[in-house]
Amino acid sequence: KVGGGNDASSTASLLSSTMGLLAKLQNQLQSPAGGQQLQEMSTPAVQAVPINNKLFVAGLTPGTTGEMLQETFAHYSPIECAVMTDKVTGRSRGFGFVTLSDAQTAQAAMTAQHFVDGVQVEVSECWEKGTGPSKSRRIGTPY
Repeated sequence: KVGGGNDASSTASLLSSTMGLLAKLQNQLQSPAGGQQLQEMSTPAVQAVPINNKLFVAGLTPGTTGEMLQETFAHYSPIECAVMTDKVTGRSRGFGFVTLSDAQTAQAAMTAQHFVDGVQVEVSECWEKGTGPSKSRRIGTPY
């Protein structure tokens, strides 16, 4: 028995309290200010911030090097090309980054098809670390 009372009165008290809380919540949601507060609470604190002239390149083979990226994107005059590598093996982790001179050039590179080390890769805009689209959609094949 809860609190020494009988089960029926404890259950009725709990039900009454729950119904009261639900009524308060419903009133808050129906009021204009309450709805706004709920919307503010559901808005993520970190906004996705694209880096306009930096590209994310996915689907690289384990043998891909920065030089291979440089050759593939040579038409766009890349400023920097980097393949992310495994610290232990030194092999490609399957993705890299290409920095171009401006956003227009980056946009043009994103619309073209690219093959690196004989494999078609996916090129998309790069996002600041910790922001960007949901990771529920994985790009490329993990190696």
